[in-house]
Amino acid sequence: MPIGGVSSGLDTYSLIQDIMKVERMPIERMELRQKIINKQKEIYSDVQGRIRNLESRAAALSHRANFDVFKTAYSQPSVVSFSTASNAQSGSYSVAVNHIARAHTIGSDRQDDIHQALGLAEGTISINGAQVSINGDDSLASIRDKINSTEDTGITATIVDHVLRLQMDQTGASQIDIQDSEGIAESLGLLDGESIKHEFVAASDASFFIDGQHISSSVNSISGLIDGVTVNLLGEGESQATISRDVDAVVGHIKNFVNQYNSTVNFLYDQVTERKIIPPRSDADRLVGTLSGDGTLSRIRFRLSGLVSGPVADVQTFSSLAAVGINRAAFGGTQGDNRGTIVGTLEIDEAALRDALDHDFEQVRDLFTKNRGEEGLPEADYGIAVRMGNYLRTVTSTSDGVIRHKNSSFDAEIRILDRQIESMENRLQLREASITKQFIGMERALETMDAQMAWLQSYMNIL
Repeated sequence: MPIGGVSSGLDTYSLIQDIMKVERMPIERMELRQKIINKQKEIYSDVQGRIRNLESRAAALSHRANFDVFKTAYSQPSVVSFSTASNAQSGSYSVAVNHIARAHTIGSDRQDDIHQALGLAEGTISINGAQVSINGDDSLASIRDKINSTEDTGITATIVDHVLRLQMDQTGASQIDIQDSEGIAESLGLLDGESIKHEFVAASDASFFIDGQHISSSVNSISGLIDGVTVNLLGEGESQATISRDVDAVVGHIKNFVNQYNSTVNFLYDQVTERKIIPPRSDADRLVGTLSGDGTLSRIRFRLSGLVSGPVADVQTFSSLAAVGINRAAFGGTQGDNRGTIVGTLEIDEAALRDALDHDFEQVRDLFTKNRGEEGLPEADYGIAVRMGNYLRTVTSTSDGVIRHKNSSFDAEIRILDRQIESMENRLQLREASITKQFIGMERALETMDAQMAWLQSYMNIL
């Protein structure tokens, strides 16, 4: 409770607050320490995000499937397309399509109103062996719905311009088979006697040639003709299809990996070399350089540098990144300074990388992917991307990763500080109450003294 120095003439409330301010200084130091720890946690969270991105890039580059990618060029893209798998081979093929596979499609007579009851005879019609019940209340729309809800017809019914259309679900030479003993299908105009009345699309298998070899198929997407290739027939005509390795895609994966590596090591370097502001003039100044010289971040950076620098065992021609045109930044660098050399960033000579891929693609692939999925081997036996991924998982693991342990230590220290602050706050409340009581006692003593002095003064005046 605020008190005033009526007898002493002192601003006792302000004096108490000043004393408590001094008494609170240890708490303020602990609160500042908590701010610093939270800043460190924030930085470590950023580090973890960057490392996980690098881990993702390394994982992509460690898969052989991301090297064994192909692209196809066509002289007539409207005739054919190839879908390639990782076991495809480079090559050129001449494709001539006589006709593509088509699904048999028939139709009924045109009706004035698709929702009006047609007054058909009651009975069933058989469509590809499946029985569909019809009665006099059925309209064109309800017949469509009945056909589509009947299982195993192998067709899809639609209505186009008041005409009921039946289309086989599969392409090929198989035709729609309609059997009708009550004359229902004939009344609809699907049959003319025992024959199809309106055939919109004739059933047909695909007929085409690959390099002069005739092939027929009931479908337009055919696998197994060429290893690792699905042939997709699009239309009639001739086209030359040329399959080649998609070197651009491979170079793109490598660039993504190198760019993320550089981003990560640059950030790590910035954190451990950021200078503290001395003397600090604000809390913001005190939050600068909180991880200067941090041993964990330094070890991660040096480890990453070692992983990309070491050779890969038993890869003859291209056993290191330098051999394929990926080198540590040179003195002077692309920015005209030596930062890249100090930090350990990588630079890509794209022309040299492409030459290596053209010269011995398999060895470049092994440089990154060798022994993926194998366990317990010496580090040098793993490809660059594989060994990088192996190490990064030990950093980012949510169970026993380096960053998890670091965050756990941060959290533990914050909890200890919380308990210490709470304990000290309780003591300070008692301390403030004690000081306040002392000042109140002083004021009362001075008030008594003032009263006594006043009595003595009045007594002396009488004398």
